[in-house]
Amino acid sequence: MKTRLFILAFCVPLLLVGFDIAAGEANPTPQVVPVPITVPAPNGTTPPKPTVAINTSAGVEMLALITDLETGDAAKRDATVKTLVTKGAHAYRSMVQLLNAKDADVAGRAKDVRSKIEKRAMELFHETDVLQGKALSGARNPAALEDVRKAWIAVAQYVPQPELRQQAVQSIQTMQMLMDQTAQFNKDVEAKDAELAAKPAPAGIQRAAIQLARAQAFTNLQRYDDAQKAAQDAFEAGGRDCRLASAALKTQIEMMVQKADYDGMEKISKKIIAEYGESLEARYAYGALSEVLMERKRWDEAVDNVKKFVAACPLDEEPQEIADKLLDTLMDKERDYPRAYGLSTWIKQRLPASRVRLEVVKILGECSEYALKDFAKAEIAYKTLATDYPDVIAAPEISAALKRIRAKIAGTFPKEPMLGDEGPAGALGQFIAAVRLRDGKKLGESVPANEAIEAAGKLTCEECELIRVLTFGDFIVKKVNIDGEKAEIDIEYYDSASSAPKAIKEKAILEKGAWKIQWTDPDEQLNPTPTTKPSTVLKQAK
Repeated sequence: MKTRLFILAFCVPLLLVGFDIAAGEANPTPQVVPVPITVPAPNGTTPPKPTVAINTSAGVEMLALITDLETGDAAKRDATVKTLVTKGAHAYRSMVQLLNAKDADVAGRAKDVRSKIEKRAMELFHETDVLQGKALSGARNPAALEDVRKAWIAVAQYVPQPELRQQAVQSIQTMQMLMDQTAQFNKDVEAKDAELAAKPAPAGIQRAAIQLARAQAFTNLQRYDDAQKAAQDAFEAGGRDCRLASAALKTQIEMMVQKADYDGMEKISKKIIAEYGESLEARYAYGALSEVLMERKRWDEAVDNVKKFVAACPLDEEPQEIADKLLDTLMDKERDYPRAYGLSTWIKQRLPASRVRLEVVKILGECSEYALKDFAKAEIAYKTLATDYPDVIAAPEISAALKRIRAKIAGTFPKEPMLGDEGPAGALGQFIAAVRLRDGKKLGESVPANEAIEAAGKLTCEECELIRVLTFGDFIVKKVNIDGEKAEIDIEYYDSASSAPKAIKEKAILEKGAWKIQWTDPDEQLNPTPTTKPSTVLKQAK
């Protein structure tokens, strides 16, 4: 009985502060009987505070639920647990004193209630977060925003976890701010609509200015179709020679970006570049066109456009950032090493040394050495790394690259296996050549039949490392050990940063009279992980 009286005393004061869902209050408000404002007495003293009436019905209900949880039969207790879970933070706090109850079953039930409330709190938070995401993903809808705000209020009332409650309260405030902004944006649209409806009707640049203002308001409301129509009308109203013409076209591109309308983006971007090349909007058009060309993998056009962009805005950071992004895409995602070589060469020649990234020179050196076999240019690039970037690149790595490239120039560097070599070494030569040439058919012929389809897929997979590993490395066969229809090839492996070769092994099997390679990634051999089993099916060369 003492425990229940303590719980009642503990719970009732907590009822003094809460959220008024019906009124939509985001901040805690006392649940009290309204009293008139009292004016201080003339002598400066303050009259006694009025008596505050406390609603204890929730506390009485909680006490009854706790009693049922302690003394009720099994069915009653199960029903009580379900009811307590719906009470959220209030019930969660009320279970504190029962956690140390002498009756282990009572303590266990209290713990179970708290656990269920915590779980439901996380679910409720996630559900509301999803609801908010949906409300914010489309056009701003005041009713939808209000629904989200009320949902966050319910979350703030329910969750017992302080961090979740704090996030919920912040979300309530954010939604209120968005609702206020939405109301203002709608007023802006109404005001501009009224200006368009004025008599006489505005025309020319006046109409263009109004429509651009409408487009901005629609954009704020995420009504992109309406914004684009307004911008189109602005261009048509002002005409080609209007001072707002390029701004109206840029606004159209911005709306097309939101809708991923690449055809429209390309068309309008090219129009701005061709007809308004000296305008400030041309800079945006070059950037938008670059995104379109990269998205559509039109690499020659993308390279040409970025060169023009740098030429048009030589001191801006954005064109250089896009050039670097294009280079990284060609090198790391597309593995288009000839184009990466060409673009890195252009960047190195076009920009001052202070603006050339270390990665640009490394790409130039590696593509020269491995992809184009232009050892002289590779040596120049590696020397540049040594002289211009000694503070950010390890000296042993540069020394290794220079030693290796000078040996290749002199013709003293060991030779890799060739397609015409006999036995497993020749099969390895065919395998390496097929990968470097992206020849899926030849690659399929180089591996066991049951691995052919998987192997060919490695040539087009963006995440796969097979092409990079076999392109930027040298594989020197030292010994071939044949045991019947199986073979093991001892290899000295030079990667692009090697100061000395690393010993690896590759396996081969005899299938229908021809040797087939069972490739295992060198990194997996050199740095095995306990959770990864040894591979025999092109694994880890992903």
